[in-house]
Amino acid sequence: MEISLKDKVKGFKIFTGFSSSQIDKVLSLGQLAEFERGDVIVEADTKLLDIYIILKGKLEALMRTTSSEMLLGKVIHIETRKAGDIFGATTFVQERRTLLRLTAIDKMLVIRIDRKELYQLLNSDNNLGYLLMQNIALILDQRLIDYCFRIREI
Repeated sequence: MEISLKDKVKGFKIFTGFSSSQIDKVLSLGQLAEFERGDVIVEADTKLLDIYIILKGKLEALMRTTSSEMLLGKVIHIETRKAGDIFGATTFVQERRTLLRLTAIDKMLVIRIDRKELYQLLNSDNNLGYLLMQNIALILDQRLIDYCFRIREI
């Protein structure tokens, strides 16, 4: 028996505190996309306007250094993201170029949610907007904490 998309995502951090109908509203904006192992999903220094939710597979986030003579031009592994994680959140919140190169480690299935459509939904449903932005803030906050602990160990 195959579980529904909503049942699969309702435990994801991005949907913490959401009602069933709120999840439906967000998912109705999404489109499924697949990536093969080795596909570059996002190249660093490009604009990424949508937000993505990983349903299956993993990606690797890499950054090329531009300062420090010792590290100049080196590619550094930042993190691995997996099912339940999101990407595109920082550029969703503030439109700008990405810092990381994201590459599929294995076959991936994601939900791509259009930025403009999602903003329209958030503006029409303030409670949903508050919950989503709070969840994005908590996810990004945890990533920042994780990055800081890793940097301390270098």
